[in-house]
Amino acid sequence: MTYDPTKQIPTDLSEITKACEDLVACKKKVQELEALFEAQKALIRTAEDELIPDMMNEVGITSVTLSDGTKIELKDLVFAKIKDQEEAFNWLKENESDGIIKYGVSAQLERGDKTTANKVVQSLLKLGVPCEIKESIHHQTLQAFAREAMADEKLSAEIPKEAFGIYETQRVFIK
Repeated sequence: MTYDPTKQIPTDLSEITKACEDLVACKKKVQELEALFEAQKALIRTAEDELIPDMMNEVGITSVTLSDGTKIELKDLVFAKIKDQEEAFNWLKENESDGIIKYGVSAQLERGDKTTANKVVQSLLKLGVPCEIKESIHHQTLQAFAREAMADEKLSAEIPKEAFGIYETQRVFIK
């Protein structure tokens, strides 16, 4: 289907119908290609995360060089996503690792109340505006902390993995 903006707008219903049929066919083709794309991505994930790592572990190797010079390497990965914030943050504080926790302050104001917003910036507490302190950890900071913790024998044994949502796996990478 091609649209030519220099072509006069069709007044014949058959031309409009044909253009609409072309549009429907194009959308259907895109859906088919997207489904094929997703299926191929799933095959890649299975090969990278399960099949090839299992095979390489079975024979005790961590890399393979293909005949075309492409190198395939097996690497250990650690993922984390806080599942129990209270337990995870308490553990960090008790183990002097709370430096990765970010603190934020949030205030609720009426919509469009720019004057109060400006005053809040100058002196939040003097205005008596309700606010709360929010604790969070940036996802990349959490990933780095989890990798370091899992690499440390003592921390790895002590850290509440479930609260931190720590997931360890291996994946192959093509270089």
